Amino acid sequence: MMARSAANRNHSHQCSTMDLDRAMFRGDSMKIYAIITSLILGSCIGILSLNASLSLEEKGSIFHEAVEVILLILQGIAIIASAYTTVIFTLMALYHATALGMGGDECLMEFEDKAKGHRMRAFQTFMISIYSLMLSFIPFSYLYAGSSTHGMIVLVCVATLVFLAFRDFWKVIAIAKTAIFDPMTNKDMYEKARRRVSIVLSDAYEDTGGFINGKRELLENDGIA
Repeated sequence: MMARSAANRNHSHQCSTMDLDRAMFRGDSMKIYAIITSLILGSCIGILSLNASLSLEEKGSIFHEAVEVILLILQGIAIIASAYTTVIFTLMALYHATALGMGGDECLMEFEDKAKGHRMRAFQTFMISIYSLMLSFIPFSYLYAGSSTHGMIVLVCVATLVFLAFRDFWKVIAIAKTAIFDPMTNKDMYEKARRRVSIVLSDAYEDTGGFINGKRELLENDGIA
């Protein structure tokens, strides 16, 4: 009995540690969003600075000015979207770490539930910032290379690369949606996955009869055994 109680305590400790690790991973993922969008923000500022120097050197036709306006609009959208994403996810990661550090697990769950809308909007602006930055490469390549034959070749190459990048970006998001987010939003599938994780964790204590019996019961309830 004493050995079984010790095993139960150790198993509970490992499960709580696993939950803590997962919570820390979630906080780190929000930091990654903030880092990526801060890089996008810096790239947009760099492109605008380079475009300003090109505009001072050359004044083009009406079409040239229209392309420049399109570039400014795309860059403006990317800057605003990336700044919003950076601030929101930085705040989310900050308060996430604060709640974990203070031991407020229930407070953290309440915070994540109430801030879900802000987190979703931040993810949407994250995608908008990427789209805007990628699309801005097309007018920028035209303004940089010019309307000569060489410039048109550069423009076609850049547009092709942007299209391929868009395609792969959408594929990755679609795969993540079907493989990760859809199963986790399905409560039955999510609970079964968590129960299987508990089964795997209990394998280290199979020398105690209670864990073996509990494992067998979980398998039978899930229809696995």
